[in-house]
Amino acid sequence: MGARITAFIEAQCTRCGVCLNKCPVLALPLDEAKAEFERLLDRRTPSAVLSRCNSCMSCNLYCPEKANPYNLILER
Repeated sequence: MGARITAFIEAQCTRCGVCLNKCPVLALPLDEAKAEFERLLDRRTPSAVLSRCNSCMSCNLYCPEKANPYNLILER
């Protein structure tokens, strides 16, 4: 049985954008990655994330705070 991934932990997220910057699919410039992540948190439509994410979950691996950003993307 696979490991269960916990929900997005907003209290741990520093909104650094590293998760979307290092994503092998999105590879957004850091300033754009930060802006896209803020849009995700604000429930605005972040087109680059929701339309291009292929559910590889790399963002969870790259998150320096282990906040599970993929789970926020999945929720949106």
